[in-house]
Amino acid sequence: MMPARTDGLGEVLVDRDAIQATVARLAAHISADYADKRLHLVGVLKGSAIFLADLMRALTIPVTVDFISIGSYGEVTSSGVVRIRKDLDEPIEERDVLVVEGVCASGLTLSYLLRNFQTRNPASLKVCAFLVKQRPRPTDLTVDYVGREIPESAPRAGDPALDRADLGSIIIVVATDAPLLPHQLKRLARRATMGLARTGSTSGNGSGDIFIAFSTANAGAAGLKGLRQITVLSNDRMDPIFLATVQATEEAVINAMVAAETMTGVNNRKVIALPHDRLREVLKKYNRLVK
Repeated sequence: MMPARTDGLGEVLVDRDAIQATVARLAAHISADYADKRLHLVGVLKGSAIFLADLMRALTIPVTVDFISIGSYGEVTSSGVVRIRKDLDEPIEERDVLVVEGVCASGLTLSYLLRNFQTRNPASLKVCAFLVKQRPRPTDLTVDYVGREIPESAPRAGDPALDRADLGSIIIVVATDAPLLPHQLKRLARRATMGLARTGSTSGNGSGDIFIAFSTANAGAAGLKGLRQITVLSNDRMDPIFLATVQATEEAVINAMVAAETMTGVNNRKVIALPHDRLREVLKKYNRLVK
């Protein structure tokens, strides 16, 4: 990324380090979600070009890419009439498609684009946007991967709401009754990092993270005398356990955050609990609230 500039370009809303951290978080989440699929990225020109390039470099899975350019008759924020200036070069039928947008504002044009793509019968269709403005948008539009939310009148870089140092630490303990050897448990512990990344964490420079795993199987293997027989799961049967570890870690972190209460710790440092009413409002706005 280019160094942040302020010479005639107006306010800097998100600086270089924050951009890189956001891209890394999104890439980790997307890579985990599409680990067993062939992801097809569709960039919406021209606003997504730089973000899409950064995202592709950060992804750890193979992808293909295409572009579409759309315009509108009249104001984009008030008109639902959209014309396609450049269509896709390849069909998307039976493909896992991720539409990549730089900024999602009113969402009207993007909502039209998704409806258009649905008629082309993709296997799956999701949206990733680097910036999402906090404003009403069509109820049929869900932004599945949100980089950063910004208010309609966005604060400038340096605002605590946008630039918080990642100084937290975490210890994750993975317990299983699957019969695994020590080297297999080490592989299992590493998968917990993917579950943590799916919650939005990027593990900053100041964080001290510990991941361990243990198995309750083969309880008699530690006997002091004689020979012991143990049962071991083969490596090619571990994929479901890897997936379960990622999912369980993500759910455990979210459960802990939602259930946590406001508390005061050392040096009178106070941590405020998540306001459940506001959390429900955000989930409802992005069509994520399940009754």
